[in-house]
Amino acid sequence: MDQKRKANRYERKVAFRMGGKRTPLSGAWFGADVSLGEWNVELKDTRAVSYRVTETDLTKGMARAFQEGRRFAMLVRTGGGKSFWVIPSGEVEPGKGGLKLGEEYTF
Repeated sequence: MDQKRKANRYERKVAFRMGGKRTPLSGAWFGADVSLGEWNVELKDTRAVSYRVTETDLTKGMARAFQEGRRFAMLVRTGGGKSFWVIPSGEVEPGKGGLKLGEEYTF
């Protein structure tokens, strides 16, 4: 399966399992592969057992979310079969609704 089809399949799977909505043509700009409530979620999928999240990744995604009045997070799935969330500290406010942190999801 080519990378684009694999990415589209991953986006559909995450959107379905978390009750969100896939963003068509999201690869054309950085910021939201999936929309989950008030969150823009950028998905990253790699065959490697690690993934380097850069300040640029976060800055671009947060800027796009801010323009839309939304919040930003990344969901990274590695080749080891593990998925993890990257949520910039400015996006999390105690007592404010959003992603259900602490729950385990398998993608």
